[in-house]
Amino acid sequence: MEQQDNSLNTIENDGSKPQTVKAPMIVIVISWLMLLGGILQLPIALLSFFIDTFNGVLIFAIAIISIVTSFGLRKMKKWALYIFTVMTVLSIAQIAYWYILTGSITNSTILLVQIIILVYFWIIYKKFSN
Repeated sequence: MEQQDNSLNTIENDGSKPQTVKAPMIVIVISWLMLLGGILQLPIALLSFFIDTFNGVLIFAIAIISIVTSFGLRKMKKWALYIFTVMTVLSIAQIAYWYILTGSITNSTILLVQIIILVYFWIIYKKFSN
């Protein structure tokens, strides 16, 4: 009688290999929208660069960060969650600053959606990997 050797299965599944986590569909959709938004901001950054160098560079940096973060979200990486969190907090600060200056709230719907997405991401935080 021949004995089966199961040691190969245990070596492959001992946790030494990184396991890939499948992103939920909503995370995939959000990452695609971030990618699209980042790509669409690039020509705006180019035009803004000629009008106001500082704003052009700022818009360009935000576009690149959005593009990179979209790939990280699709792969369910914690660093992408942290960057998305910082971007959301900065958006809140920007709208609060604008409200103090003008007394009107602009982009409040977009910000509300972004906050809801952020809350969802932190609810599924354990699914994100290093």
